[in-house]
Amino acid sequence: MNMNAGFRFLLAFSLLGATPIFAAKHSDKPATPMPSVQLRHMIDTTLVKIADITNPKRTFNRTPLTEAQADFTAKAQTAAPAQQPMYQAAQNVIANLVGAVEEHEKAVADFQYSKNLHGPQDRQNEDITNARRAGNGWANNAKQNKENADSRAALLDKEKFLSNGTVATWSQRVGQIHDAVEQAYAAELVAEKQLAMLTPPAATPAPKPAPKTREPSAGEQYSPVGAWRPDNSKPRRFSIKEDNTVTGGMHAEFNGTWKWTDQSKRALTINWADGITMDFSFSGDGRTLTGKSSRGLTLNYTRGD
Repeated sequence: MNMNAGFRFLLAFSLLGATPIFAAKHSDKPATPMPSVQLRHMIDTTLVKIADITNPKRTFNRTPLTEAQADFTAKAQTAAPAQQPMYQAAQNVIANLVGAVEEHEKAVADFQYSKNLHGPQDRQNEDITNARRAGNGWANNAKQNKENADSRAALLDKEKFLSNGTVATWSQRVGQIHDAVEQAYAAELVAEKQLAMLTPPAATPAPKPAPKTREPSAGEQYSPVGAWRPDNSKPRRFSIKEDNTVTGGMHAEFNGTWKWTDQSKRALTINWADGITMDFSFSGDGRTLTGKSSRGLTLNYTRGD
């Protein structure tokens, strides 16, 4: 990473960190992922593949990049005005990745060319078809073979030099590509944050009002007349009548009578025909009856059917 590129990269992320984060609009449906999620995946899977140029068999599936480029290009033109800068920034990231893949393919081709400079030798072994003069033909062949070997060695050295140079040049270029892609990605993140600033958080729905409890009437506050239900299934429910009679059970199968035992203390008793007695204290608000039965069972009743 060169100094200027590194400075720009750090500056972009400093701006990103300084940008306030606002909650996106709440909804019962899951929010659509922002472009940065898709871009991060594409950056990580693409850049790791372009580091090596020595393997000509490595190929790229460009379909995801092509589809993403078309999608972001369309959205950059048709999305709501507030969203367009974000999609334009996303489009720029994809353009950098597509350019990186194209550069990589060219670098691979250059490397393969540098590995194949040697071909047919510049000077072939002399084919002496005429009658050989004593010793001259063999001398010419030995000289030619040496020249050919020296030429081939020089070409191989040149190939090695060019190949090493191509790899070194590409390694430097890969660092520059990484910087450019990450800077474009940081700009896209900033665009997302700016969009969030323009989208006010949804108002928290007001809590539902608690159901209103029915206020007892003046008569209910001073009289236990009415229906009563127990807080569990063991005691029988009952209904107290104004004529001092009581009926109880699921089908009014029990009968009895009630009376105040000490009205000043709001104490009353129910005597059932089957021999059970219930002693109650009637609450000041007229809502509850608490007490015990003759069988030792604790009783808690609330007014209602």
